[in-house]
Amino acid sequence: MIGLKGRKGYILSKSVLGILFGTFALFTLQLYSLGDPIQPSLSLKELPLQILSIEETLQPFLLQQSALELLDTEDHTLRRVSVQEPRQRFEGSDSLLWNVSYPTHECKTEWFPENHWTDRDLRVDGDVGNGQQLFGTVAAQHAIWQHQHPSTCVDKKFLVYEALGPEHGIGSILHAMGVALQAALNLDRILVLYPQPAFEWTNGLFCQGTSTLDQCYFEPLSNCTVADAFGNMSVSLDSLWRFSELSLDSYNRYDSDWRFSEKILGSSVRTVAENFEDSKNIINVLRGETPHMFHSLLKAGNLSEKNFYWWRAQSVAYIVRPNHRTLFELKLRRNFYFNNKRLERGTISVHIPYGENRDPENQSPDKWISYLQSAEALVSRYPNLQRKIFLSTEDPLAISFFSKLTSWTVMWTKVKRVSGKNIITRPNQALGSFVSRFGWDEEFLNSLLNLQLALECDGSVGHLSSNWNRLIDELKSTVRCKHNRAYADIVQGFNISNYFW
Repeated sequence: MIGLKGRKGYILSKSVLGILFGTFALFTLQLYSLGDPIQPSLSLKELPLQILSIEETLQPFLLQQSALELLDTEDHTLRRVSVQEPRQRFEGSDSLLWNVSYPTHECKTEWFPENHWTDRDLRVDGDVGNGQQLFGTVAAQHAIWQHQHPSTCVDKKFLVYEALGPEHGIGSILHAMGVALQAALNLDRILVLYPQPAFEWTNGLFCQGTSTLDQCYFEPLSNCTVADAFGNMSVSLDSLWRFSELSLDSYNRYDSDWRFSEKILGSSVRTVAENFEDSKNIINVLRGETPHMFHSLLKAGNLSEKNFYWWRAQSVAYIVRPNHRTLFELKLRRNFYFNNKRLERGTISVHIPYGENRDPENQSPDKWISYLQSAEALVSRYPNLQRKIFLSTEDPLAISFFSKLTSWTVMWTKVKRVSGKNIITRPNQALGSFVSRFGWDEEFLNSLLNLQLALECDGSVGHLSSNWNRLIDELKSTVRCKHNRAYADIVQGFNISNYFW
């Protein structure tokens, strides 16, 4: 009898142990689905980094389990969903709205925040930076500056951004960065650049010891640093990848989502450049918007909230602020490559992108005629303009054509340019090959020199499908107080409706 009871107890104990073992096995399989396999000898603090971060992050919410559901999504990340009424998606800080006291039409360069690229010292013939601004520019620049320069960085959230690589031109890189700035404003995050030691555009003697565009060429985007963003973690991709990436999913999260409060939101070429022209890409979605904090400003100017041209101009006006070292270098290069000339009032800027009509076997004047015709139209329409052209281009064939004009005075910088001997089918690739031999920082600085001179002109000719032509137009309309100056597009003429956003 006693033996029978002992046997039943043994069987019951064995069953309990089986259940416990099965439960432990199921738990282990669930952990396997979250990341790397767990080693049995590891303590909780020694668990793989990905699993530990989830465990730590979920802890504050486990006590509220009755009000929440934790779902396992397709990418095996935990998502917090409220079973209560969802809150509105965050749309920017009300404390950083534009200052209504700033003029919105009249423009003076001294009204801009410190270190904006107003370049008032290079104005000629008494043109001291008085004119018109793209509506609300001064107010917008101060608001962006205030957002990016908080009194303390301790309790701030960040958007950590890696700039696009050499497969994109400089204008494209700057405009994409402007989209990141827009996302940061809407999500109440500070935009900082992630160090890219191997980044081509900061490769060279001028950029030695730097790893971001705002360390080498431009003023820092913020008084907060990437070290402030990472806190006590190492500034590394291993640390960055612990956090969410900027995407349509992360951008559209409700502020009740626990991931909305993550200190860092990453953004890099790993996702931003993927399917760049896909309509569902975050860049293309943001191109249809403007930062929410400026909607009331746009409404005051009778402008659409979807006027992305307005925001693109504001973003580059803030991003393209050459630092003192760069400004000094531009002064040296202006003396060396342009004989320190000052452009006369009434000069017209003509920018021809590299690769435009690029066939050395066909050097007929017809392929440049649209630029020349647009310049002629400007002179005929605006009596204050002269028959003087400053030509900016990387293409020596374009310079060869314009230099032979007898009825125009044409000027250009004497910098090194790509060989004019080959047919070009992929301009960015050909330009990248040239720059990799000549120097990435040299090309960047020479481009800024040409941009500086183009901004001093009083009329412009170009094609707004080009990022660089858009950059000229945007900076002239903002920090150079020349929104009222003439621009002729070689396709659209004077009645411009397509700004290619």
